[in-house]
Amino acid sequence: MEKVLRSHSPMSNQVREFIEWLPPFQGCFLALHLACITTSGEICRMATRVLRVYGGEPTIESVRTVSPQRPSSSPRSNVKYSAKHDAFYYLFGRIVAPLWDIHPFVFGAEYKGAIAWISGIPAADIAPFIEQLSLVKRYLEANWNDLFYPGRTMGRPGLPAEDAVLAVTATKAEMASIKSLASLMENSMQLLRLWDYLIKEGLTQVLDYVMKVFTKETLVALTFSDLLVDATGKMVVDSVIKAIHQRYVDEGTDTESVLRVSSYLQELCPKLFDNDDAVTMKVLTMIDKAKQNGDAAGSSAMLEHALNLIRPNATIFGLREILDRLTEKGFYEAAVELCGLAALQSDPQNYAVRFAIDRETPNDLVGRTAVEQRYRYYEMITKSLSDLETLASSRGVATQPGK
Repeated sequence: MEKVLRSHSPMSNQVREFIEWLPPFQGCFLALHLACITTSGEICRMATRVLRVYGGEPTIESVRTVSPQRPSSSPRSNVKYSAKHDAFYYLFGRIVAPLWDIHPFVFGAEYKGAIAWISGIPAADIAPFIEQLSLVKRYLEANWNDLFYPGRTMGRPGLPAEDAVLAVTATKAEMASIKSLASLMENSMQLLRLWDYLIKEGLTQVLDYVMKVFTKETLVALTFSDLLVDATGKMVVDSVIKAIHQRYVDEGTDTESVLRVSSYLQELCPKLFDNDDAVTMKVLTMIDKAKQNGDAAGSSAMLEHALNLIRPNATIFGLREILDRLTEKGFYEAAVELCGLAALQSDPQNYAVRFAIDRETPNDLVGRTAVEQRYRYYEMITKSLSDLETLASSRGVATQPGK
């Protein structure tokens, strides 16, 4: 492909004949691959022109399916994606094929209940995979508008109104598909970066924590693709991130260093470890440190710092885990405060109050939903108070928060 483009314009007959001689999307794949890896700006621009000219456009196809149960079924619309769309998916598949079905968690040996783990992904292979995926993603981001933006289709002259609507619909569907691919590429790179960090941290040591939640059989059965797209796989990735963090806490690492690890993990894999995850980890760390602090003033200050991190967004996904940690450490007042804040923040427009004032109008679905959300947080308050009452009864005295 590069030799052809160095000798001929993308619009020349020679290039057209070369593209048409190949199977439908293979010419686009060769042009895309060349555009991603070339160091020549001119060659990249010419390869991109080939994609634009010969990449085609998505279309809507009607498919009528007839079955004994529904002999006169209505036609079903399918999107037939363009050759340039298929080229991106094919190139991604080519890159990740060696990884997709590999088992990252490899059982090494077991001795007296302790398990040694081996990485199924060689550390030396991680950087090359990331580099290849980065090239494709950078190219896609730089040429997104030229190749896939719907405005291109809307401006095509001479297209009947109905056909124009179908064309735009197909182009938007293709755009959504390419966005999903871009997200999958980004998640793949972030997972590889996390895996590289995990190997350096000590795979066996971190998985000791993970195995408190998942069995050896579950871990060894997972593939790389499972960690990306399977529900259990995603939970394992989440558990690995938390395990890395918890290991530092348990080793007595100072608070600032633990928080730096949390920030680094968020920087390393922000889609796998988002802001809510990072805030949750930081708050849990500071709650633990507050309890360990022998100085009452220092403990109170650290707890207040932790609460200030979550007060602006008390409905955070990790609230349940934070509340459990607060009650476990004896900070009952803080737990009740956060539950009350979450109830208010879940219904900023006071729809629940209006629902009650209007005597629970049956068709007020918004109000009913708001009430249910508030009840969820109020039940957390009840649980925290119940835990405190149980503790007080067992000791025969009323306990002080944090004691």
